[in-house]
Amino acid sequence: MNKQELISSVADASGLTKADASKAVEGVFDAITGALKKGDEVRLVGFGTFSVSKRKASTGRNPRTGEPMKISASTQPKFKAGKGLKDAVNQSPLLREMQKNGRVASGGAARLFVSPTALSFEAPLSNGLAAKCGRVAQW
Repeated sequence: MNKQELISSVADASGLTKADASKAVEGVFDAITGALKKGDEVRLVGFGTFSVSKRKASTGRNPRTGEPMKISASTQPKFKAGKGLKDAVNQSPLLREMQKNGRVASGGAARLFVSPTALSFEAPLSNGLAAKCGRVAQW
């Protein structure tokens, strides 16, 4: 996804015009950039943390000539993903499909079961019960 696609997605999700969504996205980027310039951390619970890391000066080697060269100190932006983002990215594609169809509750976590002959999983249903969703792999 590029910046324009992000703006379109924000506009669709929020009901804003593309111009207003563009201002909102730019505002978020400017706020994060401004905080990092000051050396502050930006914590978005469930999403992640933006921070800065200072790198010391060091000596490296020019890959072409092999000669030593000085690498100056610098400040690097960093991002560490939060639990909510990690969970969303690492969720099983099969479980996501079942949630999309409304067969599985979106808040619960699936449990995997490994036996000597198969791998299966159980997922919470939208009515509060758990259902065995069948075999994912068999050997």
